[in-house]
Amino acid sequence: MFKNLGYSLTVLLLFSVSLAQIDSSKYDKFFKGQLTSIDEVLEEGEHYDFYDFNFKKGQEISFELSSDDFDTYLFLVTPEGPSFDADDYKSEDAKFVTRLAIPIAADGPYQIVVTSLHAHEKGDYILGVNIKEDFYQDFVTGTIEAPDKTLEENHFYDEFKLTISEGEIVTMALISPDFDTLLKLTMPDGKILSSDDIDGQIGFSRLSFIAEESGIYKIFVSSSYVGEVGVYQLSIAYSK
Repeated sequence: MFKNLGYSLTVLLLFSVSLAQIDSSKYDKFFKGQLTSIDEVLEEGEHYDFYDFNFKKGQEISFELSSDDFDTYLFLVTPEGPSFDADDYKSEDAKFVTRLAIPIAADGPYQIVVTSLHAHEKGDYILGVNIKEDFYQDFVTGTIEAPDKTLEENHFYDEFKLTISEGEIVTMALISPDFDTLLKLTMPDGKILSSDDIDGQIGFSRLSFIAEESGIYKIFVSSSYVGEVGVYQLSIAYSK
């Protein structure tokens, strides 16, 4: 939707002091901007700015958009085309905060779109970006489809088996532009971990744990709602 945006970004110098309480040192990159009536608009009338980045495979990127003036919303467009979005996140730093995270599975240009939840909203904002280098090692892409096996209550799913050694720290992240993600893990002893939405990002689920024993761990990629289908990316990180 946003892949071919051709407008230049204009950041006005006027900036509300109400956001001054935010500590910019907690971000790797930090931008101050303003949505105004002269900005371009999306299909339903939301003003927007955009920022271009080049990210590398294996990174995990986290964006945080804060404003006291408008209900914040973020879109991230990947080199492959799909976009990922996020809405509300609870924070004491500003009235409206949105967080969006994504594991980077391919080198290339990425574009973050700063906008509002509602049409014609305007005002000051802060965009912070944090980058974890060389975080993820394994990536799996797939599609949940109607013929797939189903979990309880007829949620379609894909299943993967992973051999993990005792003491390994494992992080698994599931993202999808098409459905509300649900990530489940069954340990060798039968214990089950699950994860739904993270930080208001509907299509992003994450599990992190220390393996208590060596063995085969079963991963279930599914959706939060019955009958949802679509493409997904599962990213896995290992450390000691």
